[in-house]
Amino acid sequence: MTVRPLGEYEPSSAPDGDAVVQQYWPYDGPHDYERLLEASAALVSLVRYLNNATSPGIQDINLPYAPVVDGLLGRVSSAVGGLDQLLDQFSQVLLRKSADDTLYDDRRDRPGADTAEAAVEQLGAAQTAVRELHQALRQVGELTTHLGHDD
Repeated sequence: MTVRPLGEYEPSSAPDGDAVVQQYWPYDGPHDYERLLEASAALVSLVRYLNNATSPGIQDINLPYAPVVDGLLGRVSSAVGGLDQLLDQFSQVLLRKSADDTLYDDRRDRPGADTAEAAVEQLGAAQTAVRELHQALRQVGELTTHLGHDD
């Protein structure tokens, strides 16, 4: 969609992001290992797409107005906010798996449980960083929401 200075919108040929996700990764599943891997690969690809589409050589074309940045920022902030739950769920899995006697560390110089527990600790630190990033992005959004352009 093209954002106009006065907030008028034109129809877009861009795909509906939610519809695309629902087509391949429905919220209610199936949720198998392969689909999870592909969903995380899609996340990487979408970040790469956004990085490319907002690169310096084409910013004036794709980001013609400050409100466009605000719209993108709000969605990115929401995605970052969801990472806290995802990292917590990864921690829960690793904590449960640390009690599994079949778990091993392929370096074979330490128990797999120790490595899993260290990973859980690092995920906790990552969660803290994600919360701080989410808060920072929300604060930026509280500023960018007020930006517009006069004709």
